[in-house]
Amino acid sequence: MSIAEDDDDWWKKGKKPKDWSYEDDTYDQVDDEEPEYMECPHCRADVYEDAVRCPFCGEYISRSSNQFAKSWWVYAVVGLLLFTMLLLSLRW
Repeated sequence: MSIAEDDDDWWKKGKKPKDWSYEDDTYDQVDDEEPEYMECPHCRADVYEDAVRCPFCGEYISRSSNQFAKSWWVYAVVGLLLFTMLLLSLRW
């Protein structure tokens, strides 16, 4: 017995045919991953990682990989310490 022979108007009645079943129920699975957030470089608000503009301050979020611009003072301190150590070693 086919679906058509069983009940021609099954879709009008809102019923599924008796032999209609799904073997794969992956469509019921929900993505439970937490969205990835990052800090806006302008206002420090949490925004989605793939956001182009901050929804809070409206500034564009750049994706620069230039970490030197963010931590230039760390490099300056390390350079100053190395320079001081060099001067002290030459003086002895």
